[in-house]
Amino acid sequence: MSLSDINIYIIVPILAAIISGGLTVLGVILTIKEDNKIRKEDIRIQNEPLFYVLDPNQDYDNTNIKEFDFKAIEEATGYIQILIKNTDKTPFVLEYVFINNKIYLPQNGTVVDKNDICYLNVHTNDNLLTNKRNEAFIAIKDVLDVEYKYKLNYSKEKNYFISGILSDD
Repeated sequence: MSLSDINIYIIVPILAAIISGGLTVLGVILTIKEDNKIRKEDIRIQNEPLFYVLDPNQDYDNTNIKEFDFKAIEEATGYIQILIKNTDKTPFVLEYVFINNKIYLPQNGTVVDKNDICYLNVHTNDNLLTNKRNEAFIAIKDVLDVEYKYKLNYSKEKNYFISGILSDD
């Protein structure tokens, strides 16, 4: 058997097997990583909180309303009340309320259970009616410790928060 025969019949097939085997293993690893990423995103979506801001004038069961107080460092003379209802999707944790460059931290609990209706009482000196523009959002965490920010829309005509939408921040 000559050297060229050894190259053709032994070394080339071995190299081809090693290369194709390596590429197959690499493909399997990449597939598993992608599947894990998709699975983690599906779990995150399943645990993403879903709540909405209630109109205080609509009918709702007010017998078991929870109240959460939020305060900043300075003393407050008044408060803003935000009425929310959690769905039956998942509980969540209230992190803070942000209104016009001030962070208000929870004072008496943070967990909002499924189907809870809550008043978020934000103790502040801020008067939302006199401000030209109000920026407000609620920061919450899901059961997986992922933080979400929900932008709050305030109606000066109605003098209360009318909606909350998931922010891209």
